Amino acid sequence: MALTELDLKYESYREDVESWLTETYKKNFSWYFEDVHELIERMGSKYRAITDAELEQILVYLPLKLFEVSEVLNNFKISLEAIKIEVKKAKSDIIQNSAATSQVKKKEEAESATLDDELLIKAYTVVINRVESEISLSKELIMSAKKIWTSRKQSELVGTSGESVTDLPDYDSISHKEYIK
Repeated sequence: MALTELDLKYESYREDVESWLTETYKKNFSWYFEDVHELIERMGSKYRAITDAELEQILVYLPLKLFEVSEVLNNFKISLEAIKIEVKKAKSDIIQNSAATSQVKKKEEAESATLDDELLIKAYTVVINRVESEISLSKELIMSAKKIWTSRKQSELVGTSGESVTDLPDYDSISHKEYIK
């Protein structure tokens, strides 16, 4: 199958964009989620039940990581908003300094001049969406772990009936008593 011009254009950008997205995610966010997928697989394993230690890791340490990643994500979002403001300012400056006669031509010139900036905005948005998806997945993992933990603790309570009583009362002597009706 022959590649079309669009396919060739896509391929010329794909490697750079995917590389940037991957590196940006790895540099800023990957360590927060490195255990999440492994723990999800462990939780879903049919061969070996998830251990209490792994549940503890999910219930104690994962929420702490989520607090940290939320802060990093918020800083990343602030950077995105700053980029958006700079792009708007650049577009405005281009429109004001343009030699074009019509407003439509000025806007087209500004759009054309800021295409790379718009690509950066889209790339930031993709990274943010990916991190937000990972956060949602982590929250679901925590909820599932909480259900398993609660279930295990309830079954432990049911299994322990307390002290056994060895001296039972003589029921024959009790049966001869009359009760008030």
